[in-house]
Amino acid sequence: TKEDDVDPVEPTYKLKYTLTVRNIGSGDASNVTIMDKLPDEVNYISSSVTPDSIDGKIITWNIGNLYVSDSFTLSIYVRVHYGLETGFVINNTANVTCDEGVKDRTWETTTITNEPPVTVKVFHGEVTNIHQILWNYIIHYIPKNTTITLKATDYPIPGFSGINHTYYRIWRWNNTSETWTLIFDWKEYYGEYINLAQLGESHGYSAAGKYEIEFYSIDRAGNKEKMEWNDVYVYE
Repeated sequence: TKEDDVDPVEPTYKLKYTLTVRNIGSGDASNVTIMDKLPDEVNYISSSVTPDSIDGKIITWNIGNLYVSDSFTLSIYVRVHYGLETGFVINNTANVTCDEGVKDRTWETTTITNEPPVTVKVFHGEVTNIHQILWNYIIHYIPKNTTITLKATDYPIPGFSGINHTYYRIWRWNNTSETWTLIFDWKEYYGEYINLAQLGESHGYSAAGKYEIEFYSIDRAGNKEKMEWNDVYVYE
């Protein structure tokens, strides 16, 4: 039998196949050979048992004798290719032979999916959330010492490719001109604590006021999240 550890998976996912050979016959099998022909859509990484040969996509193990009722299991790790479309099916076939002339074949299919990450704000300190029913969004009210971090999660779980990049930018409402002013344009987020009050002061504004934070993430499969945004009021 052959099984994948997760299905469906995103492109670039590290996929694990578990291959098990059982002797269910009435006699012992000698010089048992397993040959796994990997599909074009994956690259071999490693296996729990060192192969006896690797010829392109064909991986071979010579496991010796397999006695009646015995079994042999190995794990194979592969990297799914980048750029595969949702719904594509990866087909993997393995064969087993022995000197007695008995042979068998098993296969496993794995479906590709592509889901964007989801990024959320995390407030460190006091925050009050007001739901604006008319516009159906939430405005946050925070004191000057409350900071913000961004937390990105990739999907599906399991089977995700992983977060590659998170980007954000900050705007400040100018009460005099009644327009939004860009404090800084898109830059990559590296886990820093975002203090809006300090950012405002460093750009010539008072700490208290209305800010807007925009953000999104991209996973290793290239799936890009739709930009999220929220208004945040900082008060004295």
